[in-house]
Amino acid sequence: MDHVYFPDSLEQLSFEGSFNQPLDNVQFPDSLEKLFFEEFNHSIKNVRFPSKLQTIKFGKMFQQSYEPLMKNRSVNEFTMGNVNEIYKIIQNHNIIN
Repeated sequence: MDHVYFPDSLEQLSFEGSFNQPLDNVQFPDSLEKLFFEEFNHSIKNVRFPSKLQTIKFGKMFQQSYEPLMKNRSVNEFTMGNVNEIYKIIQNHNIIN
């Protein structure tokens, strides 16, 4: 995904189906607020998430560390694994469910 460009005004993005590619060099637009993955299981350690990202959802295949999300102070909700288990990142970035 090195040469994929997203519009500057993009606010929501869904990777559906069997998308399971590394995101290390992806440049998400700063306007992105919601990001959804259905079948994704790659490290997000080197992913630069946009500063306005508020919601991120990973499907049941995701079995990686979510620690990199702690760097993004704007993320306030994410789903990891089972869609019935919603975790919220509160202001001090402790995770509660």
